[in-house]
Amino acid sequence: MTRLVIIITLAATYFCTAQLGQKLAFLPDNLSAVWIPTGITLAAILLLGYEVWPGIALGSFLWLMWELQSITLPTSATVSLAVASSITVGETLKPVLIAILLNRFVERGAIFKRVENVGKFVLIASIGSMISAVIALTTLCLSSLIPWSDYGFTWWSWWLSSIISILIFTPLLLTYKPKQVQLNNHQTIQQQELLILPFHASNNLLVEGVLLFMLVLMVSLCTFGGGYPVHYFLVSLILWSVLRFGKQVVTLLMLTVSVIAIVGTAEGFGPFIRDSHQESLFLLQFFISAMAVTALVLSAFLNELEERVQERTATIEEANEKLLVEVSERQRVEEALRESQHLIQRIADSTPNVLYLHDLNQKRNIYANREFPVMLGYQPEEIEKMGTALMQNLMHSEDFAKLSERFQQFDTLLDGEIIESEYRLRDKYGEWRWFHTWETVFTKTGSGSPVQILGTAQEITERKQVEEALRVVNEQLADWVNELEQRNQEMALLSKINEFMQACAKVEEAYEAISALVAPLFPEVSGGIFIMNSSKHWLEAVATWGTNLTSSTLFKPDECWALRRGQPHWVKNKDSDVVCQHCHNHSLPNQSLCIPMMAQGETLGMLYLNTTNSEKLTKAKKQLAVTVAEQISLSLANLQLRERLRNQSIRDPLTGLFNRRYMEKSLQQELYRAERNKKSLGLIMLDIDHFKKFNDNFGHEAGDMVLQELGKFLQQSVRKSDIACRYGGEELMLILPEASLENSKQRAEEIRSGVKQLKVHNGRQCLGQVTISLGVACFPEQGLSGDAIIQAADTALYQAKKEGRDRTVVYLG
Repeated sequence: MTRLVIIITLAATYFCTAQLGQKLAFLPDNLSAVWIPTGITLAAILLLGYEVWPGIALGSFLWLMWELQSITLPTSATVSLAVASSITVGETLKPVLIAILLNRFVERGAIFKRVENVGKFVLIASIGSMISAVIALTTLCLSSLIPWSDYGFTWWSWWLSSIISILIFTPLLLTYKPKQVQLNNHQTIQQQELLILPFHASNNLLVEGVLLFMLVLMVSLCTFGGGYPVHYFLVSLILWSVLRFGKQVVTLLMLTVSVIAIVGTAEGFGPFIRDSHQESLFLLQFFISAMAVTALVLSAFLNELEERVQERTATIEEANEKLLVEVSERQRVEEALRESQHLIQRIADSTPNVLYLHDLNQKRNIYANREFPVMLGYQPEEIEKMGTALMQNLMHSEDFAKLSERFQQFDTLLDGEIIESEYRLRDKYGEWRWFHTWETVFTKTGSGSPVQILGTAQEITERKQVEEALRVVNEQLADWVNELEQRNQEMALLSKINEFMQACAKVEEAYEAISALVAPLFPEVSGGIFIMNSSKHWLEAVATWGTNLTSSTLFKPDECWALRRGQPHWVKNKDSDVVCQHCHNHSLPNQSLCIPMMAQGETLGMLYLNTTNSEKLTKAKKQLAVTVAEQISLSLANLQLRERLRNQSIRDPLTGLFNRRYMEKSLQQELYRAERNKKSLGLIMLDIDHFKKFNDNFGHEAGDMVLQELGKFLQQSVRKSDIACRYGGEELMLILPEASLENSKQRAEEIRSGVKQLKVHNGRQCLGQVTISLGVACFPEQGLSGDAIIQAADTALYQAKKEGRDRTVVYLG
């Protein structure tokens, strides 16, 4: 019964949300920017299980039948039933397939807690949504409800609307958690506050939330209601919500922004309004998708950061607990020492210590009480038998060497003064016992010279042992404190490396900074960073430090055991361990360490360290080196990705030339420079003759091959200061800074002649001779603005085409 209620409820929810989604459609084809039921049904399957799929199918079928009955096109009941059934299959398969893939490849319950999981979620949602779009659009075209010419646009819109719904409504429903009552445990609250990041402080959270919502509402209304292009402020507001609130608040804000954006765009407001409704819908959908993905990725990244902080805090707390135990143990030892000293003092008060009288002239003890032989285990007769050789036989050699110096101090000793000393005596069992003595002059000669010395001795062997134990403990504590300080310094240096790497704009800048940043982490250790070349055949040193680098600066990957095995290779002893081939045989280090640098499953290079001092490359330093290699590899991978994206944004993907947007910006800058320096600026507009014949005779792939070869030829023919661009279609443009009209014409003729020599092949098929027509114009003779010069060059190009093609024409005005 409960399952039936759930299915009926889900079907009703699907029908109502589908109606609402249709209300948000603003195109003539009634295509919705966000198809709300997709995100809700996916969340329902993930929360309730696959058994609820009949509710999805029922809701989809009923709504489709309702919608098909309301269209004006004449359709029979059979066609309507077939169309509704086919689309229902796609709409039902979509959330079921996505849920299956998510449960298979993403950690359950942690979809939005890891950046990697968010990436998988977006990818799986994109793949699953394709099935529904293909089934639905193919069905509608086969039934003639929409023309085949609209298939591509409608498919994209259908696909994007499903993805946006999944990105907004699925996280909103999956991350909803009711508040739980917690006991007010003061210690627990304090521990939780220690784990809270600074930007998660809960002071005035309600006021801040209201302010954030009003700002989001204001910016959204100004953008999509007032027509002011301030939508970029939404990025900072979304970042604010991610840092201060949970995923549920973020998805609610995204839902608010999406509704306002869709309604505003439908009414003709906002930055995405274009002449074509299709283009407006595309821009709107891409905007919502980008904002939703950004919010999910930032939330996942923040969750990972919080988990790392919690792990590090737990590690520090464990270290603190160990330190407290060690301090407590030290206090216990000190207390035991005090108790032992107190006990010895009581024994000394109740029992006489060793008491003796030493004659300086006879160089022997003339009296000693019974405690002396008892403590050392000798009989009194044995002590007496030793005579003057007593101290030499029993005293430690180091202490006996100082004995004559100590006796000399009595010559200047005043009455009542005492000399204290410590020495070791060997007992009858061969063990050394420590004694502390207090000695004073007992008798003197008439001239005042000391004759006899009175002394008392107390055994302090136990105290010496405790002091030695304390010394060892203190040294261990000092070593641990030094190690902790060193770890803190290393963490600070690692943080500094990360900051510098993030601040670098190019990979070359990072190379220059690496040696200065990494060297302090490994004192008295030489090393270097080796990067794999683009062909993956060589590694070359891009940063080195130290005075004794023993590795070649250029070598093959198979010359390093670390790169072969995919794990660090540590050479502890060059005589017994396997040494890499890239190390110099004539100057092998005592120790070396090779660590592969990998990022996103790709080997970027290697970190190499070597030292002649085995104490400098410890296991801790080895682990630090692994961390440094991971951090540098990730930073370099990010820099390389940023450079590729920057290059892709200004390059035409087919020809490799600069695109039109970069051309317009560069032309304007070069015109400013030419006007400021009073220089000329040449412009060549060129077009492939009879390009349509290549496409008609050989196919569009052959036409693309002609454009690619022409692009390569132009890149090889122009100067470094020249700018070669693809203007549009088969029209290309060359901007020649500081080139006169005559020079520009000469360059154009050289390019025209060079192009005729090109041999273009498509596979094994020769495409024949390629010729081009060129139009030449120059600043300031033919125009003072970019549009004027382009118009002049285009007019000259048209004249060249008109005169028979394969020629260069200079614009004459």
